[in-house]
Amino acid sequence: MEYKSKITWQLDSPFRRNTLLITPIGQYRLDHINPSKGKRSKKTRRKYKSEDKEATRCLEVPISSIPEVSNYVVVGLNSVLRRLESLSNLSRLRGAKSLQPNNFEGDSNTIVDGSDSSLHFLAIFIVSSSQSAIVEELLPQLIVTASLANPTYPQTRIVRVPKECHNQLCQCLGIPSVSIIGILDGAPLSKGLKEFVIQHVPENKIAWIEEAASVQYLPVRINAIENQVVSVAKRQKRQ
Repeated sequence: MEYKSKITWQLDSPFRRNTLLITPIGQYRLDHINPSKGKRSKKTRRKYKSEDKEATRCLEVPISSIPEVSNYVVVGLNSVLRRLESLSNLSRLRGAKSLQPNNFEGDSNTIVDGSDSSLHFLAIFIVSSSQSAIVEELLPQLIVTASLANPTYPQTRIVRVPKECHNQLCQCLGIPSVSIIGILDGAPLSKGLKEFVIQHVPENKIAWIEEAASVQYLPVRINAIENQVVSVAKRQKRQ
């Protein structure tokens, strides 16, 4: 019996390629960065200190070979929180500057636009049940205040990632463990991700922040009241 080959066609969605955005980072680490071998004893560290320096110099690569997307991906809880705090401070300084009179001469270098720290977060991906309760409560508040630094952009979204995706994320990034990933706005190949996240992930709502923003400033009212007061000269004459 003879078998003939037959071509079948199948439709697929490009959005299923969920590793396309951050895969270049892991590939770069795999090609150019040696993985950590763990802690060494002090004696061994002293012995191989000079050899490690020489090995690092040999492994140095030009900065141009680093993937562009690595400038738009923030990995780690501390890194994400530091950037959110700097954005929150930036929004606070801008708000304070807008309330100052026009003739106020302040330090023009206090607020810097266009720096790396002022880049807006598109979304922050959190591996489910990987953060403490304190962080879970603090993170939405920081995101709301940090988004005020760039009011023309959509608010940063929080995306919960299932624990089953942890190993896949680690493999894509080339690191042993990851709990939180932040994607900055303007990352390469992130247009589809941005549209999907904005449409399907709701904004963070913090009641006390919304109430504080809606409060109107009421200036102090000074009333001038005329009272009858006996002058000092009349008192002296009576005495």
